[in-house]
Parts: sequence; structure tokens; C-alpha cells
Amino acid sequence: HTLTSETWDRRPNMVVLAVESASLGRLSSSSASSEASSSADWPETVRVAVRVRPPLAREVSTEELTVRAPGEVTAWPDDGLGPGPRYSFTFDAAFSPSEGQAAVYDAVARPAVSSTLAGFNASIIAYGHTGAGKTHTMEGAPDGAQRGIIPRAVADIFEHVERSARPGARRFLVRASYLQIYNEVLSDLLKPGRNGLAIREDRKKGLRAEGLSEWVVRSP
Repeated sequence: HTLTSETWDRRPNMVVLAVESASLGRLSSSSASSEASSSADWPETVRVAVRVRPPLAREVSTEELTVRAPGEVTAWPDDGLGPGPRYSFTFDAAFSPSEGQAAVYDAVARPAVSSTLAGFNASIIAYGHTGAGKTHTMEGAPDGAQRGIIPRAVADIFEHVERSARPGARRFLVRASYLQIYNEVLSDLLKPGRNGLAIREDRKKGLRAEGLSEWVVRSP
């Protein structure tokens, strides 16, 4: 089945992760082609994964969600008059409530992070209802087994920098921005009070949020 808005509205305990590794990523120079080849195992396309969290008490009696096979989620809605029709949804990957943060990161996000380190643009977008587990999946705890995608990605980036930097030959500069889009208003989360940013197109940088601050980051 296709995950339409009608069927999605009945599944508040699912987080959908859309991951894109763009073929139009900028390589710093032709000498980076050897590194870029390492991203060959990451197709230049969009992959979609779903993560099912444990149901709340009020959800147990209304629907059962089961990850039946790799990439497949099956749902049995129950409106109180008995089980309804069975719906099956197929994704590039599907994670049951028993699978932890590391499994989600390794399968979904790590290839995208590797792609950016090879010179390609990449995006990871989490979509779901309030309480579905988006913040837990993307941020989680700052350290330990419950770390989410963002802290794990940052750690991987700095590990790559440490392995690859060569004094006098190769140096890295890491910058970070933190943008919020809420009710169609863009805000800079690293510069309080900077709200209402506008989207502009730049010939060199492409689409960007005008006035969004960038901060040099020296450690995770």
C-alpha cells in the first residue's frame, strides 16, 4: 500500500526518515575523485525508512503495527468493532521497537554521512506526528547508547577529520548552522532573536537562508 495522508493519520507511532544523497554534490577538486568513489555503494537517490516506536496504552487497543520483514510494516487497525483490513507498507528499511539507536544510524544515516565526507550533498529528514519519536531518533541523549543521528553523525565527522588530517598538507574546517522552520517561519537557533529569515538563491552556494549564522566547530 501507498502511505497516503489518510492512512498516515492513523499511525502516530511511526517516524519516517527520508535520506537523500545528491549527485550534484560539490567536489573540492578532481583529486577528491578517489574519495568520491567510496560513495559508489550509496545510490544517488532518495531512500525512505520507517521506525516504529512501542505503542502507548491508548494505542494498543486501536491498532497493531508489526515489522514483518526487512523493509515491510504491516498494520491491523481496530475501530472497536473488530480488526479491519490489513495494510502492508514497504520501505527501503523498517525498524521495530526493539531496535536501538545504533541500528537506525548504521543503516540509514551513516551512508549519507560518508557521502558528505566524499564531497556530496546529503539530507536526512524525519517526519511524523507529535510524539512519534522524531526528536529521540534525531537527537536522543548527548552520549551513550541513546545518542541519536545528529550526535553520532558529528562524532563520525570528527573521527574522519582526525584520521585524515595531515599537518602541513591537509586541514579541515567544520562549520555548523542550526535552523528551525516552524509555521513557515525560519529561525536561527544558534542566534536567539534572529527570526523571519528569507530563502535566497546564490550562484555559488545555491539555496540558502539569508542571515543564518555559521559557527566554526572544533570538537564534537
